[in-house]
Amino acid sequence: QGSSTGTFAGDITVSSTITSNGGTILVDTNNGSVTLTGTLDAGAGTITVTGDTNVSVGPMTTTNVAGITVTATNGSISDAGVNVLTTPLVSLNAGMNIGGLGAPIDTDVVSLYASTQGLAGTGDIYVADVGATGLAIETVTARYFSGAPVLSGGGQVRVNAEIPLPGFPPVLTDGTS
Repeated sequence: QGSSTGTFAGDITVSSTITSNGGTILVDTNNGSVTLTGTLDAGAGTITVTGDTNVSVGPMTTTNVAGITVTATNGSISDAGVNVLTTPLVSLNAGMNIGGLGAPIDTDVVSLYASTQGLAGTGDIYVADVGATGLAIETVTARYFSGAPVLSGGGQVRVNAEIPLPGFPPVLTDGTS
């Protein structure tokens, strides 16, 4: 039961599996992008991935209620291929976009927090729930974006809090419409 951490200046690519038996997995670059094509499995630990610019996510798993946090401070969070984030809570924070049209961030979560800052006139949020339980949206904040957040679930999309998006209501798809 140990922690796996790495903070670097420059770009980081993780292409193999990193497993922790309950410790924290931390991937952090203070001046670059993060690309995750390998799997991060923290067991009962937490996962934190931070890129100064972009973060391209791959599969991540934890049973910890604090879950997974992904931050792209001055860029976007994108799909690196198979990218299911499996956790009780996922927090996605980006300076620009989260996911993309046709390439949402796939999740199997209980609760979602997603926030964009709208740098360079962006701020779209594309998240899909691939789990059987549906997606409970705790908070979505998008600023200065070009369109509405698109949130979809295989059987249920439930909004537990106000989504403050004046003039741009979110597109919610529960898999039946």
